Amino acid sequence: MKNVGSFGKSIFLTERELILQLKKQVGELIKENERLRECLSKYEHPKNSSNSSIAPSKDENRPKKNQSLRRSTGKKVGGRPGRKGNTLKMTDMPDVTVDSIPENCRGCGLSLSGMPSLKEGVRQRVDTPPIKAVWTEYRTYSKQYTCGCRTVGHFTALELPEWKIREHQMGAPSENAVL
Repeated sequence: MKNVGSFGKSIFLTERELILQLKKQVGELIKENERLRECLSKYEHPKNSSNSSIAPSKDENRPKKNQSLRRSTGKKVGGRPGRKGNTLKMTDMPDVTVDSIPENCRGCGLSLSGMPSLKEGVRQRVDTPPIKAVWTEYRTYSKQYTCGCRTVGHFTALELPEWKIREHQMGAPSENAVL
């Protein structure tokens, strides 16, 4: 017989009883282990946007919007020494000029209309013109002779571009712009 202490109480068990009790505990621990492994299995292969239909914004380990994926290289930012900079040059002949000449003094409010003005600064903005569609309509007409025959006009290969197949379509330059 062995003396097994349990919470301050001494219990006398035979070796056979001890083995049965330990087997029972091992069985319970195996069941608990299986249950815990099952709970953890969902974390081994969680669903994300690459293996399911979940949106990328719902991925758990995605970087934050303000978190850069770039790692620091230790170099200073900007161009390297000796590199000639390149910037958009101002034009000498702008298409539109807008002058901002003060009419009244900011301090006292008196009129500045008779005073000479000095140019303080210049800034330029470049705007690209909007793309405007050019619609070309190709019309065919028919004529009827006195003999009763009706003849419908047609375009020659030189007059009608090769891309003109359907009644309404985009031209080749427009298709290139879309692609």
